[in-house]
Parts: sequence; structure tokens; C-alpha cells
Amino acid sequence: MARIPQNILLPINSREVHETCLSHRPCCAVIMDLTIPGGMGSKEAAQHILAFDSAASLIVASGYSNDPVMAEYKSYGFCAAVAKPCRPDEIARVLSAF
Repeated sequence: MARIPQNILLPINSREVHETCLSHRPCCAVIMDLTIPGGMGSKEAAQHILAFDSAASLIVASGYSNDPVMAEYKSYGFCAAVAKPCRPDEIARVLSAF
């Protein structure tokens, strides 16, 4: 089984997305739920992060498999999409590409 890197950011609200942008912490990837509580969804959050770091590796996660963002994730600035509930081996498989 692939190893999951330890330098992954998992922002849980829009404040943490903003802090992620400002921190400039090196990380392997940022995994965001399609719906982020606190006013900013992952589509908008992705644009904010990419404005700070155009090479950011963003992954969207959602239980809404029929959402257009999940089907066309690259169009929204994401590198990958994972369906929830996520299994550790699925996360490891997606992260192995980075």
C-alpha cells in the first residue's frame, strides 16, 4: 500500500483556507470538501489558493458524485477528486501522483 505523506493540509473552514494561502507552508496537497463551512466553498477557495500558488495541488472531496465540480474537477483548478467516504488506500492512490 502506498504511504500517505504527512504534509497534507485539510482546511475545515474558510478561515483555514485563508490561513493556508498566507502561511506559504510547503505541502504535498490540499484536500478540500466540496462544501466548506464559513462562507467560502471549495470552488472559490481553490481560486484563492491558486492565486497565491499557481502550482498548488488541490484535491476536492465530496459525497455528491453528480456535482459538476466532481465530474470536471480540472476545470475548477483541482488536480484530483475523491468520492466520500474516502478510504485510506484511495487517498494514498490519489496522493501518489504528486
